[in-house]
Amino acid sequence: MVHLSIPKPIAAGIRYVQNASSTPFGLKRSGGEAADGDEAVEQLATTRALQENHPSWDAKTQLAINTIRSINSLTEDNQVNLQRIRRVRSYVTLPTNMNVRIEKVLVYRRTDIVLEHMDALQATGTFKAEWIDYLAHSEVSMPFVGTVNLNNLNPLSGHLTPVESVRESIVLYLHGGGYCLCSRKTHRGITWKIAKFGKARVFAIDYRLSPEHVFPLALHDAISAIAYLQRISAEDTKIFIAGDSAGAGLALATTLWLRDHGAEYGLRMPAGVALMSPWIDLCHSLPSFTSNQKFDLLRVKVLDDSILNENRSHFYITNNSFLKNPYVSPLFASENEEFPLPPTLIQVGDSERLRDESIAFASNFSKSPIRLEIYEGMVHVFQMLSKFIKVADKALERLGDFIQEVDADASNAKARAVIWVANDIRAHFPAREMKDDEVQALSANGIPESSIAEDVAASIYSHENNEDESDAEALR
Repeated sequence: MVHLSIPKPIAAGIRYVQNASSTPFGLKRSGGEAADGDEAVEQLATTRALQENHPSWDAKTQLAINTIRSINSLTEDNQVNLQRIRRVRSYVTLPTNMNVRIEKVLVYRRTDIVLEHMDALQATGTFKAEWIDYLAHSEVSMPFVGTVNLNNLNPLSGHLTPVESVRESIVLYLHGGGYCLCSRKTHRGITWKIAKFGKARVFAIDYRLSPEHVFPLALHDAISAIAYLQRISAEDTKIFIAGDSAGAGLALATTLWLRDHGAEYGLRMPAGVALMSPWIDLCHSLPSFTSNQKFDLLRVKVLDDSILNENRSHFYITNNSFLKNPYVSPLFASENEEFPLPPTLIQVGDSERLRDESIAFASNFSKSPIRLEIYEGMVHVFQMLSKFIKVADKALERLGDFIQEVDADASNAKARAVIWVANDIRAHFPAREMKDDEVQALSANGIPESSIAEDVAASIYSHENNEDESDAEALR
């Protein structure tokens, strides 16, 4: 049992929301009417009682995670109002750093690319994006920043004609939020640190959100973004795709689409892929989605009877026939040995509900250079808490190291590995390569055999030094 202590500012915010007229966030009394502010705070303290604190969490980690749990409780058992949640989150812009420069861009969609399940009109228009630069590591020329002059539009291609090519490494960042929430602004706490640690330029976009815009419109925006970046960049510029949660799933789906169709449109695969807690199984079919509920921040389901029903589980899709589409749930994609994935880093929390999805995907894509990092005791997208949790900052630093490693020499990043990162600040978060039986023990709940993840837990990775694994040096 966890004793949930709600900080005063959070409690005040809860009372404010609860006292708002016709609020959809209202917790319920047994009679069905909304509870008042004080009752809501008290009820909130017991709602999370079935959740636990992981033994590896220090006091700051407990406070940060339990605060988010308490906020999540406001809508867990009630019908959600996306518009109101979006309005609240629109005011959330995480602080960056005095060395960070952010400049806005408009990007035109690729009108010549019309994906299956969308029409030509949906391939038109623009979407917002921004460059994030950490100036301590780069003095860059930015040909398209600030408010874009639409007179630079090339009417034949639907793209901006560059005055000068961008030559620095670039990371296209796709934010999380269940395909229905958040923006490039809400994730600046991550994007500026990727720019810092990766010594690269970050390009974050606002892709179309559901339920107003369903699959494949977010995918089309991501494809348009990578096409834009390839167009304005020198041919040898390393362009990465990164994201968290749904954004990480979208990043992987974009990579798979480029593998399958990019050549038809003159588009290249990314130089590398970096995924944080990727949501790649919208079926929620693997054991950790249930077994890690006691620790994680993710709710079981979103309630919105006006849209969701037994035939439509998620805002992102029009019906459940899309659940196993590989561009919706990349876990169901098949590997093409002739065209393996580029160097790929996946970071997941040991205690998050989506953990097994990444283990299964890495196993299924056994010929691709995937490095899977599992962080002890960490929850879904713990990197968002880097202001409070030291291991989260370490994870972002390791992600930046991966970008620099691939940028310097992609061949050095092609070794497959599964890495355990201990949540031990005194030892500076030591990392080591895991053995097959350790991964098997981690997935001891038993991942079912299927065409997606056959024998996922056993023999997930082949190690170069099987004879002497016990003496392997800790990996930084």
